[in-house]
Amino acid sequence: MEDTRRLDVLAQAMIGTIAAVAGLMTLLGLNSDRIWATLDDDAGHLPLIAAAVAAVVAIGLSLLALLVEQRRREAALLAGAAVAYLLALLLAVLSAASAANTAGRPTFTSVSLATTADGGAELAFVVKADSLDSDQRIAVEVGAGADFAEQVLVTTLRPSPLGRVEHEATLTLPGELASSVRIRAARTDDTLRECNESAVAPTCVILTVGQ
Repeated sequence: MEDTRRLDVLAQAMIGTIAAVAGLMTLLGLNSDRIWATLDDDAGHLPLIAAAVAAVVAIGLSLLALLVEQRRREAALLAGAAVAYLLALLLAVLSAASAANTAGRPTFTSVSLATTADGGAELAFVVKADSLDSDQRIAVEVGAGADFAEQVLVTTLRPSPLGRVEHEATLTLPGELASSVRIRAARTDDTLRECNESAVAPTCVILTVGQ
């Protein structure tokens, strides 16, 4: 009877560990897409892997506690399992926070540059950014002409209460500026960089009519 009760307690602890960690991640929005993105991040994947390891350790210590006869050792193993369980929950929170934080990096979507009937061009794009603080802003610049020196658009976007920016823009360019265009975006506390710089640099796109 005693062994059955201990097995029931162990089974509940194991199921509770897995369910609690998975449920907490789901509650915090860490879905399958976010998990893969977090695993692909050089720094962000560490808390996620550590959370899984801590959950396995909690289950392993619970199994060892079932096998020992001495009450003191059993209590020590169960205490270790409880610590590993709590650590798994903490790391799950850190994993979710890492997955949610994109550091306000902007990105362009739906980008196009098409010629118009009068020889000009129409530029369209959407700039998006997430995880912005309330005092952060996204700067957007559109340059055209020789070396993109002609600034067609310079604007600053503020985030929504949820820390997001999603702005759709459509610009009509005259013929002398229509052949090639550069659009760049970055947080205002960062730098608008060239398109050929580091892959982790703020978003920068060069468009040429006909491409």
